[in-house]
Amino acid sequence: MAENRKLLDPYGWFSTYLKNRENYVVFLCFPLFSFVFQISII
Repeated sequence: MAENRKLLDPYGWFSTYLKNRENYVVFLCFPLFSFVFQISII
């Protein structure tokens, strides 16, 4: 069902995914970028 929905309305699925995951992605990316930034300084 989920796969069919992605194929029929990929943009709608993607926008919904972004809305649902926005805070979660930011929460993961922030420490990741901090880590990369520290590595680049060394």
